[in-house]
Amino acid sequence: MANVSLSRPVFTQLTDRVGDLFARTARSIADYRMYRQTYNELASLSVRELDDLGLAGASLTQIARESVYGK
Repeated sequence: MANVSLSRPVFTQLTDRVGDLFARTARSIADYRMYRQTYNELASLSVRELDDLGLAGASLTQIARESVYGK
């Protein structure tokens, strides 16, 4: 006869995994919102302001993505 011993109930493991899923989803949404805010703020700058910062309009997407998600 086999005896199985679990250190944590299966239900607790399941709720932990679901909680982790919600936490990752919330973090992804927060990161995306930060990306959109960063992009929109950069896009609202004039060509002269971008030039003063040493930025090109074509690179705004890349700059916003790197500032939020890293390289």
